[in-house]
Amino acid sequence: MLGWWVLSSCETVESLDRTLQIEPASTNLTAAGETVVFRVVINVQSNMVIGGSSTNVAGPSGAPVIFPLEWSVSDPSLGRIRASGGLSAVYERNGRAMGNNYIHVTDRGRRYEGVAVVVQSPVP
Repeated sequence: MLGWWVLSSCETVESLDRTLQIEPASTNLTAAGETVVFRVVINVQSNMVIGGSSTNVAGPSGAPVIFPLEWSVSDPSLGRIRASGGLSAVYERNGRAMGNNYIHVTDRGRRYEGVAVVVQSPVP
């Protein structure tokens, strides 16, 4: 019975507070060189301080999102992050390149992350 306990206690469970919500979560680009703006949504929770102060807490653990956010793509041959700042990033399709590109965002503390997908269809 001790062996079962040792094996089962090795599993880790990630907290839901590690997710940044990206909008849109997915998009389809149909034109050469097309762009799309992605935005991270952070649910602000009250500090419970008199005066209504609040923080940029992303989850129940109370750890803040650390800026700047860092954006990347899974396949640079399909497209790139043309610009980013604050909670937004602009993705630009490389010409007529086709395929799926995954957009990844993390906070500076590497505590929170999110993923969105860009589907690049054939250009008519």
